[in-house]
Amino acid sequence: MELVKKIAHAADTLFSRFGVRSVSMDDVAREISISKKTLYKCFRDKNDLVRCTIEMHMQEVDTQINRILETEQHPIRQIALIGELIVNTNGNLNPSLIYDLRKYHSDCYHLLMDHRDNQTLESVKQNIQKGMALGLYRPDLDLNLVSRFYVFLVLSAFDPMQMRLENVRFDAVLKELMRYHMHGICSPLGLHELELIPWFQTKTES
Repeated sequence: MELVKKIAHAADTLFSRFGVRSVSMDDVAREISISKKTLYKCFRDKNDLVRCTIEMHMQEVDTQINRILETEQHPIRQIALIGELIVNTNGNLNPSLIYDLRKYHSDCYHLLMDHRDNQTLESVKQNIQKGMALGLYRPDLDLNLVSRFYVFLVLSAFDPMQMRLENVRFDAVLKELMRYHMHGICSPLGLHELELIPWFQTKTES
């Protein structure tokens, strides 16, 4: 089991850096100095490895996000901390990653979309509900629509090829999308609080 996790972590790093299509099973085996035969004892094929890597990555990110939601009660600061987490864990993301998943590993891509439509969406709804209850977000928001807008926006940062933004850094895209979202949903009180949070103040060079 430890070897499976080690392989998945190595593959996650390679896929994030070079995209899924460009990384072969030989590349993964070489990365952690194991034989290709050993690799195939752990994973049936590349698609099996890709799926395991995505599941592991989503589980690890979910754990860290849940920790933020449990320890930080301020909705706007929650968003900032989650934004920092996403940038830190995906800072070197290859722009072709989502495209590769969608075109060559559709079952893995749908796994990612199912996660978006369930766990991620529910976390966003909870944040918006709390912000509205505290008067930090506008009281007239349509919870279901706004939650889906936000999830769609954040995911689009992972797919710059769709947005024709291949030459713009991931952290710059994500931060601007999150600022755009927060300025749209915050009440006057929330906008005041927003300006006090450094992560939303600092502009990232593109």
